[in-house]
Formats: sequence, structure tokens, C-alpha cells
Amino acid sequence: MSIPRIKYSAKTVSTILLEQYSLPGAVILSAAILLITFNLVKKDGIAFGINDRQEKVNIIQSNISVLRGTNQQCLVGIEIDASKLKTPFTISAIEFKIEGTQAILSKQVKNGMLWYTGSSPSFDTYQQLGDTIKYIDKYPFKIDINKYLKRGKNYFWLAVDILETAVPGAEIDVNCYGVSVEGHYVMPKETNPEGVMKILNNKPYYSQYSGSLSDPGIWNTQRNGTGSTLHNITKEDVSLICQTDHKITVSDLAETGFIVLEKGAYLKSINELYCSKMLIQSGGIYEQSVPLLSPDRIKFMEMMNGATYIHNNTGRFPAELHKFHKTSNQTFFKYSERTFISSPNTWGNVEFSSVYSEKGDISEVFRNVQGNFTVKNSGPLTHSTNDSVHIQGDLIIKGGELRGNSNSFNTTWIIEGDLLMTKGIFSDSYRSKEKKSSSTILLKGNLEISGGQFLFNHGTNSALHFVKNRDFTNWSQAASNVELPNVFVNSNRAIIIKDGNIFGLGEGRVFELRPQSELYCGSYQIIGEGSFILGENATIYIGDADGINSYKLKGNILTGTRTFSSSANYVYYQSSNPQQMGVFSTSPAESTVNNLVIEKDGKDMIVVQNNNITVQGEFQEKSGRLEKNGKSLKLMHMSGPKSEERGEIDSTEKESKKKIRNR
Repeated sequence: MSIPRIKYSAKTVSTILLEQYSLPGAVILSAAILLITFNLVKKDGIAFGINDRQEKVNIIQSNISVLRGTNQQCLVGIEIDASKLKTPFTISAIEFKIEGTQAILSKQVKNGMLWYTGSSPSFDTYQQLGDTIKYIDKYPFKIDINKYLKRGKNYFWLAVDILETAVPGAEIDVNCYGVSVEGHYVMPKETNPEGVMKILNNKPYYSQYSGSLSDPGIWNTQRNGTGSTLHNITKEDVSLICQTDHKITVSDLAETGFIVLEKGAYLKSINELYCSKMLIQSGGIYEQSVPLLSPDRIKFMEMMNGATYIHNNTGRFPAELHKFHKTSNQTFFKYSERTFISSPNTWGNVEFSSVYSEKGDISEVFRNVQGNFTVKNSGPLTHSTNDSVHIQGDLIIKGGELRGNSNSFNTTWIIEGDLLMTKGIFSDSYRSKEKKSSSTILLKGNLEISGGQFLFNHGTNSALHFVKNRDFTNWSQAASNVELPNVFVNSNRAIIIKDGNIFGLGEGRVFELRPQSELYCGSYQIIGEGSFILGENATIYIGDADGINSYKLKGNILTGTRTFSSSANYVYYQSSNPQQMGVFSTSPAESTVNNLVIEKDGKDMIVVQNNNITVQGEFQEKSGRLEKNGKSLKLMHMSGPKSEERGEIDSTEKESKKKIRNR
């Protein structure tokens, strides 16, 4: 989903409008942002284009440095944006040409492979497309792939092995010569993107079997062991490449130049380790089991996607400089306060699986987690300053303790994915009686609390904000020990209550739906001594048989106080029949709503009106009907032919609202 020493980002060299080719369904790729032009053409009854549209294709490439003797170093990435794809089409093949600045190209690189990462914009070596191009020379080569594009962005990556014979200082470049779509092939107008791969001056030695890193006998200049053995491990230009399935142990004090862990290789250090650079490739594992006297014993550590580091000591996190790719893994079996004195700025997937219960101050440590943040076992993980934790994946709590601030500060949790909790403790402050410290959660994904203790009612200013990210978000709450903070459903956010009631809204807390937000209650209830506020232009979907009620503990909302805006929208839906509308008060205008919608699961289902209602906006019976029950229904506006005298609702209007009925 990554490339050594380079953070991938699409680079626009130029924008090219494609000329009109005689071939239908023509696709052009060049070494810049390109536009793919498709004409909708029927051939043997199959549509393989997109009518009158242009799709973006980005070429992703930058300057990188690689070690001689390393496998599958990424040369170039290709992003095809098919977000508006309506008709599926197949990319048949992609043609490339690799060039070198020095010596014979076949002495520099081999084994060209095309990798596909779907919608992930990060290089990895999980899914290869087409055959391996074993011999690479100065001539173009084509990789047949026959791959259907998924809707959205699709990513392809060309990677090569760097030979032991590669010339130090040589530069390797790549041209994307063209793409074949549905049997039609077109040459691009431009083929030469900026960015090259530069070969470093290292001497690679390969492990021949498992053993001690400091044993020269296990290292050979050839992968198959037919070369010469290593005599001096301490030379700066030596690269020790741990091959697949080899377990290498650092049992004695060791110092060397470069260390590379290939897929399936395992390096376990039970002593001090010195090296200029450590590169952990996908599937490689490095475990540090004893504290390093100083983290700069390793000058630079790079972890590719799928690589794993295990911190199994109470010392500081290793390496002076770090580069962790998005789906790399950093796991803590042990830790202490010292561990986080100096640590990376950016992480991959972080996991705490410690059987020890030592406290850890993680202030200003995990400000950028590219993947998931998982706690399985830990002591109290706390903050002592104003801090933020930005998690681009999910926050997963399966045990351990995530505590809030230990002082009068605020911790902000920014969660791009889901918050999933099954065990453990997640609290807004370090101490249960600490009112001045607080925590804020900005959640873009789902909230699922099926176990553990979710304790966010300590800090006065603690809050949970559902912020815009996706169309609908599920709130599932089955745990018994839940104390909610102030809850805000922000504008343009829709919450669906799933699999149980929402409880734990304590006295003094609010649950507020802000303008343009939506809450799908279903048959579930919001319970607590706090306050519920349905703001203006917000929408509540009411599924309880008793509707909503301002005066009795009946219906979907069972909080201490309930405030319903006269400018909000009220939708009665799902299968309870007959369903009571409920007796509820609105403000600032009494007994007034903006829109009133009947959206039942069946057309013969009934909603019974329980008090007089004025509808400022629209009254709509999408499915089912309103039984006035002797109450007045005053309509300020009409919705099509519909008024108090019932008629048919426009069918297109019915279809547009059909999707919400079963939420």
C-alpha cells in the first residue's frame, strides 16, 4: 500500500488533453497526471467505455536510494481514478521501459513485477498481476494483467530486484509506454516522469541459515551460497540481508553498516546493536529484547508496509530517525516511562500487548498514527499535557487502560475510522475525581462498545463529537459500564442506533443533534438523567411504538429533559403498528414542526396523532398514513397533491425516500 526512503505522493508534472484517436475506448498513460478518454462503444453487446468523460491517471514517482542486493524496490506507481465509473472495463496490459545511466541494464536489475493494491495508495507485495519479467534490458516490456477496475481509485506498482552487481551511483529510470484496454493499445504522448532510483555503494551479504548475526560464516555474497563468506562484519559498507525464514540472533555486541530483513526473516536482539540503517521489508520482524543504552545505536530505521517491530524491553524506542510506512506494525510487549522519551513522529499500526501493568506517559508521542491503534493489555497509558492523538485507522480497545490527562489539560482523540471496544478501560481523566482534566473524541466512523468500561463523565468539558466522514454511522452499545460525556452529532452527520439502547447520559450532560444532522432511533432508546436536544433543521427518525414524549418516560427518548425544536424534522418509520406519535412540546413555537413524514414499512400501517400539530414545511405520507385521532393538523404548505385530504404521493418522491425505511 510503500517505497524505501520515499513518502509517495502523486506529483503533477503536466496535464495533457488526449488527442482524439480512431480507436474506441482509448486510454493513455504518461509520466504525469493524464486524462483517460473513453467513448461508450458497444462491441458484441458489451459496453467498455464511459460516455463523454475523462478519468484521471496519476504517475507516482520520486527520487529514492536503494541498497544493492535488495528485492522488489518500487520504481513507479500508477493511480487510475475511476470514481465516476459507470461501465466496467478491463485493463489488459501495461508496457514499460526501464533505463540505466551506467553499465548494462541486465547487470543492474531483474525480476520486474507489477503489484496491485486496490484502493490503497501504499505499495506492498501482496497481490502480483501478470508474469514476472525475469530479464530486463534496454527494450520495452509488457505485463499482461487483464484486471477489471474497481470503482474509485486503483493503484498499480512496478518493482524490481536490485542485483549485487548494480553499479554504485547508477540511476535507474522508468517510462510508462502505454496501456491496453479491451484489446486496444495506444501510445502516450509523454513517457518520462521525473524521479529516479539511485544505487547505493553497499556490499550485500546474504544469510545462508539461522544463527548469530556476528558469525561471519552464515553470510555469503550470493543468495545461494556460491560466493565468498564475510570476513569483517563491522565495515560500514556491509549490508547484511536476512533471507526468508531465517532467524538471526544478536547475542553478542554487534556493529555493522546496513541490515535488511526480507519477508519471513526474524531478527531478535538480546544485546546491544549498532547499525547505520535497518530496513524491514514486508513480512520481516525485528524484536529488541534488551534496552539499548542509547536509541541512536541505530541511526535510521525504515519499516515497509507489513513489516513488524516488537519492543520487548523497558528501554527507549530504538533508532535516531524513523520512517514507518502506513501498514507497518509497532508492537509493545514491554514499555516504561523511558520508552517514549524519544520516539517517532509518525507510526504505522500501533499495538500494546504488554502483560506488565506499568504506567506509561504517552504525551506528544502518538500524534500521527497512520493505521490502527490497538490496546490489548497495558497499564495506565496517560497524558500530562494538552495533547492530541490522530488515528487514521480504528481505535481498538480489547483490554488494558487508556486513561485521560493526569493534570488540568485536555486530550483530543481524532479517530478517522471506528472506535471499537470489547474489554479494558477508556476514560477521560487519569483519576476518577479529576474534573479539570478532560478528553475530547472526534469520531468519523462507527462507535461500538460491547464490553469494558467507557468512563467519560469525569471531566467537565469532556465531549464526544460525531464529525462528517461518511453517509451513515452506527452506534452499537452493549456494555453495562458506560458513562457518556456531552455528545454532539455535528452537521451533515447521520447516526443509526444499532443492537441496543444508548444509556449512560449522566446528569448535567447533553445529547445534541446539531443543524442538518440525523438520528435514526429505530426501536431503541436514549436513556439517562442528562438532556436531549433536537436542534433546528435536525431530523429524528422515530421507530418506538410510543413515539416521543415530553411529559412521560415513554418512547425513543428517555432522558431527564427533552427539548424538541419547532424547526426540526420528524419522521415516523419502521414496523410498529399502530404507532403513537406521542405527546411532545416544541420550542420556540409550541406544537410546531418543520417537516412531518410518515415512512412506515407497510402502506397500511398507521401513525396515531396524539396532540395538535402545525407543520411549517411539508407533510408527507411516503408509506402508511396518519390517523388524526380527533387532533388538528395545520399545514402551512402543501407537498405536491397531498394535504389533509389524502391523495397519492408522487412515485418518484416515494422512491427517493425508500432507502431510509429500514435504517
